[in-house]
This record gives sequence, C-alpha cells and structure tokens, in this order.
Amino acid sequence: MHVGDLLREARARAGFTQRLLAKAAGTSQPAVAAWESGRVSPTVQTLDRLLAACGLQVRVALEQLLAEVDARVDALLAADAELDSSLTSDLSQLGGSLRAAGVTWAVDGGCALRLHGLGATVTVPEVVFRFDDEGRAWLSRNGVRGFTARGPLQQSWFALDLAGAAEALQSETFGLMLGRLRLRPVDALPPTVDLAVGWSDEPVPVLTVDAVEQGNPQHAEVLARLRQRRSLTP
Repeated sequence: MHVGDLLREARARAGFTQRLLAKAAGTSQPAVAAWESGRVSPTVQTLDRLLAACGLQVRVALEQLLAEVDARVDALLAADAELDSSLTSDLSQLGGSLRAAGVTWAVDGGCALRLHGLGATVTVPEVVFRFDDEGRAWLSRNGVRGFTARGPLQQSWFALDLAGAAEALQSETFGLMLGRLRLRPVDALPPTVDLAVGWSDEPVPVLTVDAVEQGNPQHAEVLARLRQRRSLTP
C-alpha cells in the first residue's frame, strides 16, 4: 500500500478531514494533501506522528527477498490455464482406463493447479492413485514397468508395499499405452473436487489446491507466496 493510501485510510478510520488531521499532528492541511497525493513523501517520523494522531501505528517486519519466487508467481498467473490437447488426450484416456478398472484416482501437482485455473507449467500429466488391489491390477494389466536404483522392477506389483511402489514409480516420466504420465501411489487420496472439463465426458477428480500444496513442495512455496501477495493487496 502506498503512503498516500495509508494516510487516507488512517484519516478515514479516525473520522478526520485533512484540516483536522493537520491540526492534531501539528502540521498544515496543504502538507497533508501533498503527502496523500504522493507529490511529496513524509519522513518516517512524520508518518508515525500522523498515524499516531489517528490512534494508529504501522508495524514493519523484515522478510526474505523473494524475487525468484515472485517471478514464478507471475508466470503462474500469466500463463494460459488451458491444457495442451496432447495432455488432455492422455488424461482423458487415463481417466477412462482407471475409472473402468475401479481405481480411485485424481489429477495431481501442476496439472491440478492448471485445472483449478492457475496457469502452472505442465509438460507431463500427474496423477495420484490408491495403491490397493484395483490399483495393482491396473498397473499389471497395462504393463507399467517400474524402475528402482538397481534397474527395472523384477517383482510383481502385488508383491510390493506402498514404499516399494513409490520407489518403482519415482522416475520422472515413463511411457504407457495411454501416453506419457507421472503416477504417485498413496494409501488414501487427499481431499479432491470433481471438475467439469470439455475434454472428458465425466467430471475429473482433482486434488484441492491445499492438497497439492501439502504433497508438492515445489508448488507449496509459490502458492504460499501467491496468498501472501494477495493479502498485501489493498
């Protein structure tokens, strides 16, 4: 908030005219008008005196310089929120396959943010799914090949626990008959919402923004900064 806006708000809250504020603060009405218009900036001491006359004060706190994060926030807000047709095709096929197999799933990560209307950069659809018997059967039936630090996964998906499945699916992307995807197995899905999209005949389950933030540190920093910036907007 600019100093002039701050002064006008303080004066309005105190019920003062410019002349009354000037009298209470020991200055002149033309000086108050100049400060409120932005033509002249008051010193810190003068600003404190003006606000004190209104029964108010400003608390100043230092925060880390976040230029890099702000640039990512700006990109998030400026980008087109529509997904590329190749990504929507992959997601549409994937959703149909998971739905038919009875797998509990939802769109995750940057892809979820994009569907919520935030223009997050998305190159690969991200999906979180419940790693239960239906999830294991779907992975096996679609020939999903997991990879570990020792090389390609040799075990059946039914022989793995959640930690083993997460390790096997941690490679950045992998090819499926359904397209290029990133999958994350979980015991239970975080909160989701069903969103209607033009490329799917049925609503698409999508993680809430809060759930995306909790599970994706790379997005959490940007979302936290976005909320902070919005809270500072007058």
